[in-house]
Formats: sequence, structure tokens, C-alpha cells
Amino acid sequence: MKKAMRIILCLLIIVSMAAGCGKTGSEPPAGTAPTDTAPASESKDHDIDWTAKASVAMGVTPTGYQGPAEATGAVPAGQKIALVSANAALQGCVAPLYTMQDICDRLGWTYQFYDGAGNSAQQNEMIMNAVSWGADMICVCSVDPVTIQQGLQEAADAGIMVTTCSTGIFSPNPPEELEASQLSYAYGCSPDYAASGRAIADWIVADAGNQGEIVIVDADEAPSCRALRVGLLEELALSDMEVDDSFWFTGSQVGDTLIRNVVSYLTNHPACKYVFVAYDPAAAVIVEGLNQAGMNDVKVISVLGIQQNIEYIREGNVQVATAAYDNNYMGYAVIDQYIRHLNGLDYFEPFGENLPYTVLDSSNLPDQGSDWNALSYFDYESEFWALWK
Repeated sequence: MKKAMRIILCLLIIVSMAAGCGKTGSEPPAGTAPTDTAPASESKDHDIDWTAKASVAMGVTPTGYQGPAEATGAVPAGQKIALVSANAALQGCVAPLYTMQDICDRLGWTYQFYDGAGNSAQQNEMIMNAVSWGADMICVCSVDPVTIQQGLQEAADAGIMVTTCSTGIFSPNPPEELEASQLSYAYGCSPDYAASGRAIADWIVADAGNQGEIVIVDADEAPSCRALRVGLLEELALSDMEVDDSFWFTGSQVGDTLIRNVVSYLTNHPACKYVFVAYDPAAAVIVEGLNQAGMNDVKVISVLGIQQNIEYIREGNVQVATAAYDNNYMGYAVIDQYIRHLNGLDYFEPFGENLPYTVLDSSNLPDQGSDWNALSYFDYESEFWALWK
């Protein structure tokens, strides 16, 4: 148990570094337990059927294929694709890239995988290595462009396109505000994070019976976290739950500091039984910490749907739900947009190509050892291959 805990803590510190953005000046000190609660909504709709909304959230959105319908034309041969992960040790940072590898094999394209190892220096170096390799396109997974300006400049100087996935700065998500001199990606494919936030909020309110307290244990470390927070809080504001949205943490606090602050908060707020955490790896640390503190009557909810957290849900071990999205579809979307670029077509809007998402709890988990995807609902892979000709 202690060894596993050390591994989790190490990985979490790495992934938080990869997230990139600093905190804004108006926020409370990172890692401190909050004392104030968010103001209650002035008007509540008491006719909302939260059970029905949660049922929809636990299905799949969209309910069928809503990606591109326009064929791309013939797929250009001989492309060299560099795949750069924020941190190859973390499942969410590699899953879309593994799908892209499989697609490249089938298309006859060459690919090279690069591990950013969870820090911006290594991520910049990997992008520059991909430039030296002669990549035609570099896809960087889960890295804020602000932190890799050196690598992006090297690629721009070499005339190499750099794209992204699972970053949340292209439609349907709001664009990231950059300084005039800063470079960004050519395009990026991600789920609708705000919509995913609304979906997990629907599940929480339904599970709580539209009553009780919830604390939002959040991180302002990545655009995706910020986008999801908007939808989450907007939906919770429609409920009768008491929402405390002033608890912040940074990656450097993930581990003992975060555990102490969460335990302290729950000790001082014994009526609070719901804890939303910004992403699954941080939730994993909190799950272990709450077990050690004997606080296993609390319900933890998070985002990503990685296998470790899915197993917590399966075991009934503190975590009860997670907002998941289809990383396999994400890989297809990145390749589809690239083929459209190569053939002089407009990018499909939204850039995320209506990537499927869901909410997972103990009633709808994928098979043990498997990631969630929407293929059991509709065969989007066949739809994409039919377009690429």
C-alpha cells in the first residue's frame, strides 16, 4: 500500500507540472481549506427532473455519430507523424496517441513516439527531437502551449505543423488567451469540457437527492479544468445543494498536503459528503487519504475515467463516479482533421468533431482493464474509414 501510494504521489506531481498555467491573482492560496461557500442561486427551478438528467448523462453524448460527413478524398501517402505525450506514465496522456499509432499503421504512415516525462523542459526537447526526425506533423497530448514555446518555435521555423489533443483550447471549448508573441497549435481535438461538467453535476445532484453539501476541490492548472468548471458550477447553481467552490490546489500540493487539507475541511464540515476533484489522479490520492483517515462515508467524484479510478468505483471504494470521454475517438478526430488539411479542405467544426462523453458509476462501467469508449453505442471507426478515400 505504501509503495503504491508513493508511486501515485510521484506521478501526480509530474502530471501537474505538465498542466502548465499558473493561478490567477484573485484566487485563495493554493492548497488551503476554504471557509466561505458560493452564494446560493437567486432562483431555483424546483421542477427539474434530476434523475432523468442523470440518466441521460450516464448514456452517451452524442447518442450517435455526429462527426464529419464530407469525404476527405484520397489519403496522402508517406506521412511522418510525431506523437508527443505530456507524460507516458499516465494513461490519459497516451490513450489518444496509441489510437493514432494504430491508424498510422493501417494508412502506411510512419510514426515516432516521444515521452514528455511530465516536465516542460523534456516536452520542449521532445518536440525539437521530432523536428530533427523530419516529422510532417507533431501531435502533442495534454500540454498547454504556453509551456512549450521553444519547441513550437523550432517547429514553426522548420515549417512543421503542431497539433494537440486533450488540451481544451479549440472548439467546442473557449480559446486560450495568449500574448501576441506566443505560439499555439494549428488545431486541437478535445471533448466539450463544459458540457461534461454539466453532465457530472446532473449525476451528483440526482445521487444526493438535490440536497446536502458539496466541496469543489479544483485546480486552475490547465484550460480543460477551467472549461469544465464553468459547466459544473452553472449546473450545480440550479440545484438546492450547498456548493463550496473556493477550495483550490496546485500540483505541488498533490499528496500529503492535499490530503491534509481535504481531511481538515471534511472534519470542519461534517455535513459535507460530496467531494468533486478536478481530475482522476488527484482523486486517487484523496481516496487513499480518506481511507487512512477513516472517512469512507464521503463520496468522491472526478474526471477522466482512467482505469485506476474506475476500479475504485467498481469496488465501492470512496470514489463513486467519474466523467469519462472517448480517447479512441479523439485519436480518429486528430487524424481526420489532418487529412482534411493535407487535401486543402476546411477543418470540421467543432474541432473536437463532437467527441462522445459520458458519466460512469457502478452501474455502467466498462469491462475490467478496459477504457470506456462509445463503440458499443455506434461504430464511429467505420464512419471515419469510409470518409478517408
